[in-house]
Amino acid sequence: YTNFRIHTLLFFSLMLTLVNCNKKTDIKNQITVTISTIDKYTKQPRANDTVEVRIGKPAFPMRKYVKIGEYLTDSLGSVKIHLDRTERHSFAIFGRHTFASTEFTEGELKDGQKVTIEVIPPEKRKIPW
Repeated sequence: YTNFRIHTLLFFSLMLTLVNCNKKTDIKNQITVTISTIDKYTKQPRANDTVEVRIGKPAFPMRKYVKIGEYLTDSLGSVKIHLDRTERHSFAIFGRHTFASTEFTEGELKDGQKVTIEVIPPEKRKIPW
């Protein structure tokens, strides 16, 4: 039983390695995405929010997210980011007592795409305790 588990784990590790070796990170996979943060209720842009960008990497038994950058939104509540379209991306927004996030699978983001993330302001947030 243990040998079977070891062989299975080695097989899946080898397959993940082969899949990752086939991905190219050359210039044709690079895209530019604009991340915008807005107030969920007023729909107004939120300046000075921190946008944390992570990529999802295969890990056993679940996916592992690796931080690749942290950006600050401008006065219009947005930031342009260069990414690899072949990666899975997670965006988390941190502001004064706020948090919001969204995630995109491999190939889901397109060059020039605008991603808008709605943030609930602290005064409107309902805390369960």
